[in-house]
Amino acid sequence: TSGTIPVENIPRAMIAHIPKDIVVLEAVEIPLDWKPRWNIYGKEYVYTIHNQLIADPLTQRYHWHVKKPLNIDRMQAAANELVGTHDFTTLKGTNSTPADPVKTIMGIRVEARGSQVTISVIGDGFLYHMVRNIAGLLVDIGLGRRKVEDIKGYLAAKDRRAIGKTAPAQGLCLEEIFFTEERQQEVLRNKYFR
Repeated sequence: TSGTIPVENIPRAMIAHIPKDIVVLEAVEIPLDWKPRWNIYGKEYVYTIHNQLIADPLTQRYHWHVKKPLNIDRMQAAANELVGTHDFTTLKGTNSTPADPVKTIMGIRVEARGSQVTISVIGDGFLYHMVRNIAGLLVDIGLGRRKVEDIKGYLAAKDRRAIGKTAPAQGLCLEEIFFTEERQQEVLRNKYFR
């Protein structure tokens, strides 16, 4: 902007100009040639599952309803096998545009609180449908349909058909985009490696 409002006052000044469901937390000055797509350190996605026999109609827009009990320990063990730098061709969407399938996942955390199960993933980048395919694969393992020991084989196959169906879209949320390495490390320390 070429405005005269001090950068620290922009979040407050934006209130009257944006919808109520959007909030500006911070404003910082950046170079004019800065592009968000090319200047990020990574992203965090959270996939939410309602794991109970009875559906929750009040939150069904924001989760996948899985009726049978999930084995969280097996899901976490499988998630641990995905951490690191791998060729994730097996976990891409079937109609993906070509992209480098080698990505680094820095952390995956599977947590259950009551009937809510969350799968949180931080990586340097993600293929189309990759997180939803991770969620689908981990649910299959949590239900006993697949084995933890087979994860390395699925990755080595480099074939989307090696795993089951893609988890539904409504459970997926982009939690944060990391514009600094310090913020990414802070989230990893506090949420994934505690």
